[in-house]
Formats: sequence, C-alpha cells, structure tokens
Amino acid sequence: MNLKRSIKRANFLNIRLKMFLLIVLLIVLSITAIKVYDYTIRIREIETTAQEERLNIAVLTASKLETEIVRTVSALETAANNTAFISSDNATIVNALLSIKEQNQIFSTVFLCDASLSRLNEKGDITSLASREYMQEVKKMKQTVISREILISQSTNKPSIMIATPIKVPGAPERYLGISLNVDKLQSIIDGTKKNDSNYSFAFDAKDGLVFAHPITDYVGLLKIINPDEKDKSKIPPEQQTMAKEAVSGHSGTQIYSFNGLKTIAAYTNVPGTSFGVVSSLNYDQAMEPIRKERNSTLIIILITSFLSAIIAMATAKFIVDPIQNIARQANIIASGDFTEEKNIIVKGQDEVAQLQKAFKNMAIMLKSTMQQIGQAATNIASSSEVLEISAEQSAQGATQIAQTVAEVASGTMAQAKTIDNTVEIVKEIGDEINEIASKASEVALLANESAAVAADGGKSIHSAVDSITNINTIVQDTAQVIRGLGTYSDQISQIIETISGIASQTNLLALNAAIEAARAGEQGRGFSVVADEVRKLAEQSKESTNTIARIIGDVQSQTNYAIKKMDTSAQEVSSGQEVVLAAGESFKRIQGQIDNVNQAVQGISATVQRLSASSSHMIVSMEEIRGISRETAASSQSISAATEEQSAGMQEIASSIESLAQLSNQLEGNLKQYQF
Repeated sequence: MNLKRSIKRANFLNIRLKMFLLIVLLIVLSITAIKVYDYTIRIREIETTAQEERLNIAVLTASKLETEIVRTVSALETAANNTAFISSDNATIVNALLSIKEQNQIFSTVFLCDASLSRLNEKGDITSLASREYMQEVKKMKQTVISREILISQSTNKPSIMIATPIKVPGAPERYLGISLNVDKLQSIIDGTKKNDSNYSFAFDAKDGLVFAHPITDYVGLLKIINPDEKDKSKIPPEQQTMAKEAVSGHSGTQIYSFNGLKTIAAYTNVPGTSFGVVSSLNYDQAMEPIRKERNSTLIIILITSFLSAIIAMATAKFIVDPIQNIARQANIIASGDFTEEKNIIVKGQDEVAQLQKAFKNMAIMLKSTMQQIGQAATNIASSSEVLEISAEQSAQGATQIAQTVAEVASGTMAQAKTIDNTVEIVKEIGDEINEIASKASEVALLANESAAVAADGGKSIHSAVDSITNINTIVQDTAQVIRGLGTYSDQISQIIETISGIASQTNLLALNAAIEAARAGEQGRGFSVVADEVRKLAEQSKESTNTIARIIGDVQSQTNYAIKKMDTSAQEVSSGQEVVLAAGESFKRIQGQIDNVNQAVQGISATVQRLSASSSHMIVSMEEIRGISRETAASSQSISAATEEQSAGMQEIASSIESLAQLSNQLEGNLKQYQF
C-alpha cells in the first residue's frame, strides 16, 4: 500500500511539475512573443527611420551639389555677357578669360569656342573640342549644357565637370563660353556628409557611373559604379549598380542589401538639373545600435517575468493539484472497501474541481447506502431461505408419509378387489349349488363380516389420506406463499441494483462531463481529465459489480419462479388426489353398504332360500359393480401414489433451489463483508 501511495504521489508530483512547466512556458513564451514582436516592429521602425534619414541626406547632398553647380552656371552665364567676346582679337579674349577666372575661383579653366568648336583658353592655348558631346549639344540646343560625364580636363588633366553656354552679347558671332569645374571643389560637400567609415555619401556621373566625389579619394575619377572595370566588379554590390542607374534616370529611393557579409542601408537620388546621382550609405549594425540596448532590457524583463511566473505557477499548481490528490486518495480508500471516509471529503469553492469533489462525495454516500441496503437484503434472504428450507423438508416428509399411506391404501384396495372377485365367483356358484347355501351361509357371513371390517379399515385409511392430503395442501400453499415472498424480496433487490446501476451510469456521465470540461480547459485541464477517467473507471467497475449481482438475483428469481410453478403444480396434484381419495371414500362407503346388504342377505338365507335365489342374480350384478368400483379404487390409489411421488420429487427440487438460494445469499453476504460502513 505504501508503494502504491508513493507511486501515486509521484504521479501527482509529475502533474504538478507539468502544470508548473506549462504555466511558466505559457507566460514566458507570451512575454517573449510580445517582446519579439515589439523587437521586430522596432527593427522595422528603425529601418524605416534610417532609410528616411539616408534619403534625406542623399537629397540634401544632391541639393548642395546642385547649389554649387547652379552657382557656377549662373556665374558662367553672367560672364557670357562680356562684350570682349565679340572681339576678333585673341589677346583681348584671353584677357577677358583671365579676368573671369580671377573673379570666379571655382572655375578651373575658362575657354571660348567658335562656331567650329575650336577652343581658346585663358592660357592662349588653342585646341578643338568638336569631339566633345557637351559642345555638340550646346551648339545644337543654343543653351547652357552640363556634361553628362566627368571628363579629364585638357588644361588641368584632372576630372572635371564641363559647362558651356552660348555668348549672349547682341551682334556677337556664334561663340560659346565654357568652363571646367574641378571635382575637388565638390569633394568638401561629400566630405561633410561623412560621419565615419560606414556612414558616408558619394556622387557619380550618368555615363559609366564614374565617381567624382567620394570620402575615399582613391575612388575619385577611377571607380565606375554603373559600368565598372573588370578589376572593380568585385567591389561593386549589384544593388549599388541598380541604385546608381535609378539615380541618373531621375529617380529616388532606398534599399537594404548585404554584400561581403556586411549589411547596408542606402538611399539614392538625382542631382537636380544634371544627370548626376548621389548615393548615401549607412552600416546596418550601426543603425541598429539603439535597439541592442532595448534587447538587453528585454532579456532582463524576460528573466524577471520567468522568475515571477515560476512563483505563480507553483502556487497555481498546488491550488489545483491538492484537491485532485485528495479525491484520488479517497477513491483508493473507497475502492479498498472502506466507505467510512466519505465524511473526510471536503468541498471548497464552486469551480470545476469543487464540483468534481461534490459529485464524488455524493457518489460515495450513495454507494455506501446502496451497499448497506444490499447487505440487509442479503441477510433477509438468508433468514427466509432457512425458514423455507425447513418448510420444504417438512413438506417432503409429509409427501413421503402420504405416499406410504396411499401405497397401503392401494394394497388394501387390491386385496379387497381380489376378495370381491372371490365373492362374485361364490355368488355365481350359488345358482348351481343352491342346496349347499345353508352350509355355506355361515362362511359367506364370515366373509361378509371380514369384508365389512376391511371396508371400514379402508374408509378410515381414506379419511387419514384425506386429512394428510389436506395438510399437504396447506403446507404447499404456505410454501408457495413463502416462495412468493422470496420473489418479492428478489424484485426489491433488483430495484436496488437498478438504483446502483443508475448511480454508476450517472457517475460515468459526470466523469464524461468532467473530461469534456477538462478538454475545453486545454492543457490546464489535463489533470482533471485523468481524475475524471479514474472516476469513470470506478463507475464502470461499480456498474459491472451491479450487473453481476443482477445476474445472480436474476438466477434467484428464475429458481424462485420455477419453485412457485412447481408448488402450484403440486397444489393442483394434491387437490386432484384429495378429490380422488374422497371419491374412494364414497366408494368404500358404498362397498360397506353393499357388504352390509350381503350380510343381511346371508342372514336371510336360512329363512328363505327362494328369496336368496331370486336375489342371487341381483347380487351378482351388484358384486360386478363392486368389483369394478374396487378396481377403480385401486387404480385411483395408484394415481394418488404417483401424484404423491411427483409431489415428493417437486419438494426435493424446491429444497435444492432453496439451498442454491441460501448459497447465493451467503456468497453475497461474504462479498459485502469486505466493505466497511
């Protein structure tokens, strides 16, 4: 028993541990899921913010570049109004070019082209720019043109932005004023956007994406973003190429990409009024730096929550499991046959566990009451069986005595029949030996007296048989009444068993409802489901026990009904035998009367032989009737004997059935002794 209790205690500890782990996991996972979701949202917010900031920086950088270029274009267009440019004297033109350069320090080179695109710079050098695309465009469009690509200035041999505009002096020949803007002038703008090695911007042209402003000066004028050289392809992320193409096409946007294990947030835009583009980049990890601190705080919160949830889970598991453990202990006690512990079942609260405790307590009380009723009924059956067994034995003895008496009656009747046969023969001889009547009269008288005595004895025996049969009939009726009472007790036991079965079914239904409620409760109701299943098993065992008792009682009822039928049959047979014996008594009375007549006739023989001769024929007829009646009496006596033997056999069967009933009652009492009330 101690081992079983230890195992059950271990099982409940397992349930408690499972509930503890389940509650802790649910709380921790819920908090973790919320924090992970919040962390994900924060990452997206930071990504969005970083992308917006990158785009703002790119737009601001492009705006600064635009401002610088617009200022240069404005200065160029102002210089194009110089009247010196209508002169045909190169010296005058050169002096004007030098003056413009001195006034505009941002100009690296100043030159003037004629209609053939022959160039004259501030140094007096003359070269042809007919191959330059931007000069062809300005000649064609007759308006200011900024080169789409970064060119190496023929004067400074440095990467430059070329700008040209038509001379606007009235009456001037077709001429174009141009300058080269050294990209070094724009580098400071790019350098101003650099925060660190992973937070910077750069600018590039539209043709090949040649970088003309970059924090890494080694890339300036050498690195091509859109159409990189073979040696530079490994340095250019594909996403960066795409952004550069979009930027020079006049679009703006952002993108997050990874390259060589480094994740980057980038934005791109076009420099307004030009074909140039700007890209601003930021290291992803640097952008996510604020959220790392939040992540550490989240981990601390999760740890604290886990600790608190563990405390809550322990209290909750104890609150739920302890009542279940108490129910299981009480169930084991009741299962062992002890119904005295139901008062120790304490119901607290109104929740599902309290309802289970209440239902279990009610079941224990009903089982106790039912088992007590069964015990009382078994005791009553045992007492009734003893009384019935004694009555059956007495009935059997009476039947045996009746059989013996009837056998004696039958033997006497047979002897009487033989005597009557002899008398008939004698009477027949009277007609032939009328002369010997006198001598034989005394013998006939003696025989008649003996016949009268025998007839009187037969009548007494018949009266005794009638009295015995009457007593047997009374005993049989009493026995039948006792057996019917036994049937009534059996019916009462059947009703009690039906009540037990109904209680077991209701308990099974309650256990099923508890299992359904436990399933609805999910993991928290798993412990309820186990207890409900144990209660259901106990109810099924109770129902099986009641079914077994019902079958036993059914057998008892069958035996009782069979005994009742046999007793009814015996009663009918006894009644028939009584009627036959009464008829035999009447026959004996008639025989005795006839014998008296014979005696009187024999006495009258000596007085008158003629009367005897005249009456001899009538006597013969009467004697024939007497012989027939004697034979009928003998046959009836044999029938009475057979019926009495059947009654004796029936009483033996009743005694056997009563003995079986007593054994069943004793067995039922033995089974009930294992229960304590």
